[in-house]
Amino acid sequence: MVVFYRVLLCLIHILVLGSCGVSETKISNIYDYMAVDKKNIKCPEARFISGIDKLRVLDKDKKFLYNITFHKVNWECYIDKNDNDSFYLIELRINFNISYGDDERINTDEENFEYVVAIIDRNKQIIEKAKYTFSFENQGDLLSLNKKNEDTIKFEISTKFVKKFSELKLLLGFVLPK
Repeated sequence: MVVFYRVLLCLIHILVLGSCGVSETKISNIYDYMAVDKKNIKCPEARFISGIDKLRVLDKDKKFLYNITFHKVNWECYIDKNDNDSFYLIELRINFNISYGDDERINTDEENFEYVVAIIDRNKQIIEKAKYTFSFENQGDLLSLNKKNEDTIKFEISTKFVKKFSELKLLLGFVLPK
């Protein structure tokens, strides 16, 4: 019954605000606050793994092609409660810098590199980990990102396994080519 009243109150607010010309973003924030049990919390510290925090790519003849580094990492963290359990949610968006030697760009159909994201606890035990592939094409002066790249990376961790979310660490690094 309480859920019914929350949804009804939320719908009334949306109708009133919508008729007053309030933006959709504000309306969706109000809906999330009133109807969704997902609350923002402080994210764990993020670090790059020493030694694999950048990637230097060479051609078959061992000639330098380009460097890749992490440019920007944005993340948001939530606690989400449902009927059965509570979960910590981490949502990541990662941008990369691709720099070429002597401003010469390679022409290629598609280039790929892999990177890892891991979450460790205070005892340095891995809680979650995943490997991702990032693809791009370079034709002349145009750098094109592939549509199959991850938009947002999501981790879901049960509160049963992690008591102090603030003690976790988020680690990022590149997978070195063999």
